[in-house]
Amino acid sequence: MASDERISRWLQTGRQLLKEIKRSSPEVQEVVQSLLEQILVNSTPTPRLYLIVNEGVHPIVEDLKKQFGEEIEYEVVTRGNVELGAEATVAKRVKEILEKHHGREVVIVPSGLPYLITTVYNTVLQITSKHPVYLQLDRENNRYVEKVLDPRKLML
Repeated sequence: MASDERISRWLQTGRQLLKEIKRSSPEVQEVVQSLLEQILVNSTPTPRLYLIVNEGVHPIVEDLKKQFGEEIEYEVVTRGNVELGAEATVAKRVKEILEKHHGREVVIVPSGLPYLITTVYNTVLQITSKHPVYLQLDRENNRYVEKVLDPRKLML
């Protein structure tokens, strides 16, 4: 109930602000319009691309669809048994995928060899200059947990 009262007060404050903005100068109205547009752009979620590293080891796609919805967009980087020395092939595959799905937030779904997962992570970081989201399987709760491994933020 306290939450409803708080929201009601915020809405009342918002209505009062709108009245004041309507009475303000065109310059102020323009600044407010710009701020609102920025808020809208920043609140729209970026489409995601799930990169599955080594599909075939576990039923990954079905698990992802259960947790994140049927309409997820995903690409498989590797399948089945992959040799340890395949990092160049893996990096080239990731580059192709990212060129095809430019502008997506990248989510890495790890499975298989840690070395190749690291190759995918580092390739995404080098190409996009953004740390990808890393999904860690929580076996106890049978769900994925999202992690962003940004060392600069972790060290603060």
